[in-house]
Amino acid sequence: MKFLQITLLFFFVSMTPIFAQEIDDYEQSNAGNGQRNMSYGKNTLEISIGSPRFAAHAMNREEPYGGCFWKSLFYHHAYPSKEYTSVYRALSPTINASYFRSLAWWIQLGTVCSYAFYKEDFNDTEYDVYAFTLKTQMLTVIPTVRFNFRHRKNFGLYSSAGFGFKVVRDKNLNYLYSYEPNVVTKFKSTAQVTLIGLRVGSKVYGFGELGLGPKGFFSGGVGVRL
Repeated sequence: MKFLQITLLFFFVSMTPIFAQEIDDYEQSNAGNGQRNMSYGKNTLEISIGSPRFAAHAMNREEPYGGCFWKSLFYHHAYPSKEYTSVYRALSPTINASYFRSLAWWIQLGTVCSYAFYKEDFNDTEYDVYAFTLKTQMLTVIPTVRFNFRHRKNFGLYSSAGFGFKVVRDKNLNYLYSYEPNVVTKFKSTAQVTLIGLRVGSKVYGFGELGLGPKGFFSGGVGVRL
């Protein structure tokens, strides 16, 4: 029994430097320039909500209250005679989910997914009665690299850039019983650039970002480091 206890003790003592070395390597990479690390782990999960202006652009739709920011090509091509009039538009904020893994204190690799929804109602121009509804949904998946300028325990500044694809699904109820396709799904490339991001907090934190792309010109949310 005593021999077993001594053997187990020797085993754990011999294994400790292996785990310690892995931790030390990561800590040392995070100690450069005074940066002190993600002490809670290398993995980061984030959820945020963003402004919808660039989502409208990515879906090729007009903003609900933005006038002529982006005229819908679908609208002009399908109804050049003004047979139908747009009477109501609704555009959801972008809903974003992100995962990042730290390679060192200054760089993280991950994926950003975003979702947005658009709805537009049309009336018959001549009789001014409801005619049909156009619905558009968009999902983007963008592999992203994030560069940390400041990465301390309770505060961080960063930028990021990514390139991926978007899936846009149009559903036109006016074409439900016609020869035209009622539902059209398109796959296209897209990109997201975060000009500046601010993190405040440690294991659970809040953040805000300014950027260009389907995630939104401004987005903010919460994250957790695991």
